[in-house]
Amino acid sequence: MDYTLDKKLQGFKQIAQEKLQATLCSIPSQKDLIIEPALIKPLERVCVASWIKSKGVKKIYKLDAKQSVPKTENSQVFLIGANAKTFRIVLEQIHGHESGKITSTTLGLRNYHIIIVPFVPQSFHTMLEEEGLYGLVTLHRFSWDFIYLDEGVMSLEIPQVFPDVFICKDTSSLTAIAHSFRLFDLVIGKPDLILSYGENSEKILNMVERLEKSNAESKPSDFSAMIIIDRDKDYPSCLLTPAIYSGLLLEVFKYKSGELDIQEDSNRIANGKIQVLRVPPATPVKSVPPTVLRMNSSYDEIYAENRYKHFAEASNLVRSQAKALGVEVQNINKMKLNEMQDYVSKKLPKITEMKNKITKHLNVCEQVINELAGNFQKQQSLEDDILNNTNRKRVLTQIDEILTIDGHKFNVIRMMCLVHIAMSLSSDELSVFMRNYCNAFGHKYLYIFHRLAKANLLPDLDAINKSKLRANLQIPMFQQTEFQINANRLKLLAATPDKSTPNNEAPKACASYVFNGLYIPLAAQIISFLLRAQNFDDFCLKMGALEGVQMRLKDLAGPKELKQIQQALKRKEITDKLPLRHRTIFVFVVGGISYAEISACNLVSKITGSKIVVASNCIWSGSDLIASAF
Repeated sequence: MDYTLDKKLQGFKQIAQEKLQATLCSIPSQKDLIIEPALIKPLERVCVASWIKSKGVKKIYKLDAKQSVPKTENSQVFLIGANAKTFRIVLEQIHGHESGKITSTTLGLRNYHIIIVPFVPQSFHTMLEEEGLYGLVTLHRFSWDFIYLDEGVMSLEIPQVFPDVFICKDTSSLTAIAHSFRLFDLVIGKPDLILSYGENSEKILNMVERLEKSNAESKPSDFSAMIIIDRDKDYPSCLLTPAIYSGLLLEVFKYKSGELDIQEDSNRIANGKIQVLRVPPATPVKSVPPTVLRMNSSYDEIYAENRYKHFAEASNLVRSQAKALGVEVQNINKMKLNEMQDYVSKKLPKITEMKNKITKHLNVCEQVINELAGNFQKQQSLEDDILNNTNRKRVLTQIDEILTIDGHKFNVIRMMCLVHIAMSLSSDELSVFMRNYCNAFGHKYLYIFHRLAKANLLPDLDAINKSKLRANLQIPMFQQTEFQINANRLKLLAATPDKSTPNNEAPKACASYVFNGLYIPLAAQIISFLLRAQNFDDFCLKMGALEGVQMRLKDLAGPKELKQIQQALKRKEITDKLPLRHRTIFVFVVGGISYAEISACNLVSKITGSKIVVASNCIWSGSDLIASAF
């Protein structure tokens, strides 16, 4: 990536520090900082504890719902997310300290401050009034904006966007994203071409336009184009099982802000299964503290080399590196005394560090293989049938078998959501699955199906109860769903992979390799169309059939449909922006992005010789998406 652009992207960290410093320094006297646990890792990407303490913070605590921090003479500053439940916990703890002590004197001191990330909901002010704390507690807004996680990868670290916006239809968090985009335009410059696909993406861009001054001169941008896509426009890229190294790591281990928490005795796959289906280890596992794997190529050269490779290839490479390291260590015995002294002083620290890194990667590879290898081929075959809308009866039967024999709390619903998107579920099919799922995991989760229906991941329960006409119709086998129609138009469905070909020989010249040759992520395909288009007509020929795509150009006021821009070009009102003069693109997915999509975009970048930066409000897996509805 271009050095100057890379430095600018990392510069968002300094801006976040300046904003946090301004907030902390605006609070007089010494203070104690109480941080919500979920915000600790993102905050570590912005600043370290010593930096925070240099801004007048005496002690740093972790927020505990069951136990409040001891009250001292210091002001108490809470750093929490924009969550009403957490806010209520903080208010209860403040009440515990100040019960019966609120006087006119204490009201003037304002000893309590709450910093809300990334925005302050209006309801919080109402809650303060209801609790009788208005005036005693001061609310502050803070946002770390874009956090640089890895080369070409950025995140806002706002995971609640999907459940809030797509499930609950609460678009408040889009305001915070719009403010971050406004800052992005100030630092990087506003691209001449901005493409949006989705209702929420368009809302964000409209907010940005209102925030920016219309008469302000925009600086030249480091990006030629920006693409913003709603998560619900391409659910399969998040629901499908990835085949790449970084993608499978998120399937098995907990991930937060660019770090994996690796535990010897537990992982996400084992913890998500029904208790009776969990296989106890053959030998007792000693309880050891969890280790952390930093998913950043500048910190871990082994991860840098393997992050976007197919898992089979990556795991073999890690084993080869471990063997090579073992041979080098054995050669120490053959060294002379002076050679050994030089080796110990210069090479041994690096060898020790490399050994620790290889050990971590060997450990995660082993756990991924133990949890996923047994059913991976079967899962790939099942997903192939789902995407191509074939063998419907076999698909539903296999999902029912998986639920019964090897049921996972989130992944089995994830598969059913993929079935609905690609094959369209009937009322009877959904009812059978709901009954079996609730029998396995408990009827307390019945509400989940209604929440997922709001996000269009499952059919609307109310609608299918009113009319069962569709369930009684015999659907012809050749009939395509809306997903198949759009996927075929955009050529997202790659040719069916040869089942006799080993996994590590999946086609790597095509972005579909991230799903073992099954599917090309929509974001990667749109980027590919944009980079390879010789003119705007060429781009429209590939994209024109997709409804809801809006584009903003520097020469045109407001968003326009692709056909409208074509007409403006014919009238010579604007100049053709394609082919792109500088092959640099910024892509943002509203509602979370997967490492499979990031990897696909990285491949397009290499093939086309371009620079692509991928960002979202968070990075997660398909099981995370389903878990957000619980």
